[in-house]
Amino acid sequence: MAIGELRVSQLGGLRGLRTLVLRHNVLRALPPLEGSPLLESLDLSHNELAELGPEVLRGCARLRWLDCAHNCLAALPVLTGCWQLQALRLDHNAISSLESAPHHLPLSLAQLSLRANALRSLQQLRFLASLSSLAALELAPNPLCAEADERNVSLRPFLAFLGPALAAVDRRLLSEAERAQAARLFADRRAPS
Repeated sequence: MAIGELRVSQLGGLRGLRTLVLRHNVLRALPPLEGSPLLESLDLSHNELAELGPEVLRGCARLRWLDCAHNCLAALPVLTGCWQLQALRLDHNAISSLESAPHHLPLSLAQLSLRANALRSLQQLRFLASLSSLAALELAPNPLCAEADERNVSLRPFLAFLGPALAAVDRRLLSEAERAQAARLFADRRAPS
């Protein structure tokens, strides 16, 4: 049986909750989870969520892992209160812009998966430069990957330039040659902040 709606009253009394798995339901919205201050892991994958506004996870400062893959998100979720978030999965949504990343995603983020979204412009990647702890990024397949191929542009050196802490792109480690190429190509520029 799939859950179609959750009310705040249904989540009451869960103050000690550390893991919440709500995957494979038909949730279109989520009530605020401020009554779960110890929550560390939240799986919302395979639902019908169209947005994840600031009120939903406001009280979840200890959240470290969030999976929102396979939903209907058109924009990045607002996760400004999730100071300890390290891993975020947003695969298979409809996200077309990363412009809000500096304002909506926490600096603690180390792993970000944006596979199979609607990211079309290479320019969108510059907004990830603010994520100073980002070590692993997944992008393919997105329309911008095809654009890069058509223009004969290698994304990996550009991403190495944008994120000095970045170690892996699409599950492949960045090589020393790619880092050297980034240093040569962008020697006279600084990463946008």
